[in-house]
Amino acid sequence: LSLAKESTHGLLLISGPVGTGKSYLIRSILTELNERRAVVCSPPTEFLFQAGKLTQVAANFGKSIIVLEDIGEIVAIDAASKYEDARANLLNFSEGLLSLLVDGIIIVSFNYSIEKIDPAILRPGRCLAHIKIGNLSYERAKSLVSFEIPESSYSLAEIYEMKRTEKIISSKEDKVGLTR
Repeated sequence: LSLAKESTHGLLLISGPVGTGKSYLIRSILTELNERRAVVCSPPTEFLFQAGKLTQVAANFGKSIIVLEDIGEIVAIDAASKYEDARANLLNFSEGLLSLLVDGIIIVSFNYSIEKIDPAILRPGRCLAHIKIGNLSYERAKSLVSFEIPESSYSLAEIYEMKRTEKIISSKEDKVGLTR
């Protein structure tokens, strides 16, 4: 986080499978970087396709952290032609000419493997850091619930669901369709 505190622009990448706690980590980062104003852009594609909108939002908040959640399809290598304008705007805003207009760190989250992300996104100087989140170990998961669970790794969402229902998630079907 020290890089994000010292920088005036750049990307902070957060990746991991669904349910592993990327949004919770973003909340924590926003708390740590409280000298910056958080701007959550939703839906993120709307802001990335319209660079002026993204610049205006960031400029209105001065020293900001812009959050673009779940944009793997935009930053993935194999989607370059489909999202060319959005990706170009992200790159320009994070280190190009648009970055000169605002003091904004961009937090980007995605579910893709980092190997599938466009190398331009990962370039040193543009990418301040990459944080990869995975499942919790059995020992850590066990410490968070008040009953015995099968020896396995668990996502944060699975732990929350087991705590909420006080039932063990026993099969892949249970894990995929967590109830509300």
